Amino acid sequence: VFNPPDVDSRSTVGPFIPLPEGGPPDVAAAVFLSPDLKNKVRCPSWTSDKDCVRRYSGEDGLTVKCKHYAANLPTKKQTEGCTSKLLPYASRRKVQEPTKDMFEVQEDEFTQRPEDVFRACFEGIDPNDVFTRGLERLGASIHPPHGTVHQWIGGSLASLASPNDPINVFLHYNVDRIWSEYQSKGGDAWFIHGPGKAVLDDELVYFSGSTARDVLFTWENTYGTYTFDTLPNKPKNPFKPLSDSELLRKRKQ
Repeated sequence: VFNPPDVDSRSTVGPFIPLPEGGPPDVAAAVFLSPDLKNKVRCPSWTSDKDCVRRYSGEDGLTVKCKHYAANLPTKKQTEGCTSKLLPYASRRKVQEPTKDMFEVQEDEFTQRPEDVFRACFEGIDPNDVFTRGLERLGASIHPPHGTVHQWIGGSLASLASPNDPINVFLHYNVDRIWSEYQSKGGDAWFIHGPGKAVLDDELVYFSGSTARDVLFTWENTYGTYTFDTLPNKPKNPFKPLSDSELLRKRKQ
């Protein structure tokens, strides 16, 4: 994510930080490695296909294989692919309680296949990809359409600090647009009638006093409304948004 275009012309690259299966990153074991001279032959340009594999080696015989996921922005086909057919939001039959161990992989959280569920498809999560599975287990999204934009822009947008980057507002406004189009096809049934109904009134992490019920519909919610010209039909919101006085009273509880 953070390597520059001339990475394969440098003498050393890194740090490479080991990520044990089911455990936290081992920062103390980080190493710097040297680019394989054949990298430029295998991957002649910085925008080479993401399936192009680069290799980096150390004096102890360690060799690490890498792929570059920040080469291109997602295509229109990739962006619309998640809404072209009505995928279920998630495959989980019930909502699980958060685990105390942030490195523990919960069933269906980052193990769902993008071809099976909308969440993994649009978020950009692919457990089939061994190159990204570790980072995505920690909460990153690397693949198109959403994850690729974070990686392509880079900088703070490709880090845990991405919500602090002003560009993040524009990126996630478009995320709201795609989400609204998915809702217009009945995609929010998972929340209204399915397993998500159980967590509609749970408080959102980092947003004290707000719940999923408050913000599920962009065009009619507690905190304001906005819509999109690509959204011809706005589904009916089954939840009555809170008034200002009701919202204030809720926050004081």
